[in-house]
Amino acid sequence: MRYPITLLLIFVSLLSHSQREQEIDSLKSLLNRDDVNEKQISLNLQISKLLENRYRDSSKIYARKAETLAQKINHKQLLQKSFLQQGILAYKGKKDAEALQFFSKIDSLQGLLDSFDETYIMTKIYRSEISKFTFTPSGIKEAKDFLLEGRALSEQIKDQELIHLFLFRLGNWHGFMSQAEHTKEHLDSAKMYVNSALKYYSDTDDFENISKAYYTLASIEMSKGNQSKADFYYQQRLNAVKKTNDSLSIGEAYFGMASINKTFNKPDEGLKYLDSAAAIFKNFGFSSDQRKKNFYRDYAYMYELKKDYKNAFLNMQKAIVYKDTLYQEENNRIALDLQTKYQTEKKEQEIALLKSQNEIEQQKQKNQRNILLAGLSFTSLAGIFLFVLYRNRRKTNKKLKELDSIKSNFFANISHEFRTPLTLINSPIESALQDGTLPEHKKQQFAIAKYNSDRLLELVNQLLDLSKIDAGQLKLHLQKGNALHLMSALADAFQYQAQEKQINYFISVDHSDNKVWYDRDALEKITVNLLSNAIKYTPQNGTVNFTASINNSTLTLEVKNTGEVLSGEEMDTIFQRFYQTNAQNQGTGIGLALVKELVELHKGTIAVESSEESGTQFTVSLPIDKYRFKNDVFIETSNDDMEISVPNGSNYISDEEAEVFEDNEKPILLIAEDHADLRTLLKNTFEENYNIITCENGNEGVDLALEHIPDVIISDVMMPHKNGIELTQILKKDERTSHIPIVLLTAKAGDENRLLGLEVGADDYMTKPFNT
Repeated sequence: MRYPITLLLIFVSLLSHSQREQEIDSLKSLLNRDDVNEKQISLNLQISKLLENRYRDSSKIYARKAETLAQKINHKQLLQKSFLQQGILAYKGKKDAEALQFFSKIDSLQGLLDSFDETYIMTKIYRSEISKFTFTPSGIKEAKDFLLEGRALSEQIKDQELIHLFLFRLGNWHGFMSQAEHTKEHLDSAKMYVNSALKYYSDTDDFENISKAYYTLASIEMSKGNQSKADFYYQQRLNAVKKTNDSLSIGEAYFGMASINKTFNKPDEGLKYLDSAAAIFKNFGFSSDQRKKNFYRDYAYMYELKKDYKNAFLNMQKAIVYKDTLYQEENNRIALDLQTKYQTEKKEQEIALLKSQNEIEQQKQKNQRNILLAGLSFTSLAGIFLFVLYRNRRKTNKKLKELDSIKSNFFANISHEFRTPLTLINSPIESALQDGTLPEHKKQQFAIAKYNSDRLLELVNQLLDLSKIDAGQLKLHLQKGNALHLMSALADAFQYQAQEKQINYFISVDHSDNKVWYDRDALEKITVNLLSNAIKYTPQNGTVNFTASINNSTLTLEVKNTGEVLSGEEMDTIFQRFYQTNAQNQGTGIGLALVKELVELHKGTIAVESSEESGTQFTVSLPIDKYRFKNDVFIETSNDDMEISVPNGSNYISDEEAEVFEDNEKPILLIAEDHADLRTLLKNTFEENYNIITCENGNEGVDLALEHIPDVIISDVMMPHKNGIELTQILKKDERTSHIPIVLLTAKAGDENRLLGLEVGADDYMTKPFNT
């Protein structure tokens, strides 16, 4: 092994195991079948408890024996204890209904007694666990009620061990709840309860419960994203469990440490702990075949992290084999059960029909052969089915990833084709709108064209955002700033549009200087889309209300408008892509779909309500605590001074001219652009102030730059032969041209593209369509 554990630890574990076996044998020697008294009942219960984890079937036999003896002498307290032990065994065997039956018997007996003790109180623990894992709101609430009831009962009898057990369980309940709602509040409550219990366990040297408390604290810190604290608590758990001398618990602790190091991406440390666990499991066996499967699976994951794919593959094969073994053993158990029932039936038939002995023997052999053949056939079919299912799932996942990549690349490339002609459309429109001699009716026509051009660009951007979300490439870029100020400014921008439609428009935004964590781009798109929709579908003299506030670490915005009411079916489908409430409505059905995707990306929720009395209301709730976004991008600066950018067009003048210039005092501008129309547009835009040189690919751009040494260069990114990135790299490394400012021009929006351009030395980076 790579990191063998000490021989002392193995020796202590072996000694502990041997001592437990001796204790069981000693108790069994005291049993007397002929005696029926309290001592014999207690002995059977003690043996059942010692056997309950490793030999559950044997444990049940001794618990049932204790029940039988207690009934014979009518001892209600010991009868309760036997029911509790059988209920615990049923619970551990995942037979919740059977466990509840035993706990109900305890409740019935309690009504006949004058007082209660630990037995009755302990049922509250297991009732709580069963209720919690119904995963229903009522069941989860009931789980906490059981714990509070048990704690109150423990305080009545002043049992400190029970009191702190329920405190610990309340901590676990809050930890469970933190996965669903109010994460921070539940995690803080969980930590408080567990620390209270831990202090008591430390004072009493209860190392078994100390290890459990540290394990829970480690899980809490992992949920909070505090890896260093979590690592410390996991180590403390291991130190505590070693003092229990419980071999299997020590092995499980090492296995847990390995899993944590896998999470921390530390394969070498993880393999060290796996090897330590292996040394113990080798001597004492695994707690279950499921644990054995997970054990080899984690070995595979560790080797994968080390890029040792051979060992990763071999260990994953073992994990798959043991997974199949689980199914095979279940089949064998069923076959054995059937055979046992058959043997019982056979004996009864022998008593009643002695003359049919030969016939029964033949039938027995026939049945055994059929059972064997059926078992082998079923096992083989199950193995083939699982193998085919596993292989098909791998192929499907691979194809889906390929399709996502192709789709993402398609949208990125087609956006380039859309953005360039949009630039060429916007430029002459803006130029015409700025012409003072243009008749008013012509200006109105150009204004309509400009509006629809901008609308097309907006749709292209929305489709790109949806594509990125589908491909898992759209990430949050969180900044700390005043979200309410931003939303107030965005809402104010719709005042003019509301006045034009004669709509009553009301804005109510809390005034606060508090800075919170949010994605500015996502919040802009959510707000603008909801307000645009509200104004679009509100009739003349109707009302639109916009409300925004921050409460309990949640940003809430509401957009409410009067007008046509949505049906129940429409509210169920309104967030689907390309859905429209009816064929006459304007729009494409992209906006609300994008809003929902962005809200969910921001870990928030969106809801819609619609009625004749109050109109239609969209409510968005977004978390604004930094710890809720531990896997996302953070920008540790304020974004309050950032402005909302609006794409504009540029001025289009004439066709491309010859790429020559007179020798005068004007600075030289080199334009490298493969699109002829855009190249001409750029040339005519700057020719009054610059001598212009143009080319249509990166190779020509490099040659012309070295020949003429221009004063500034504008280059497209996507060009044949050499792209703009390569052109920039070459010219910035050459002493003759390294001083020349280079502006990169591209249709690829996004911080990752901008960062790439700036990293290779570009002085600025502009996206199409641009404002000349």
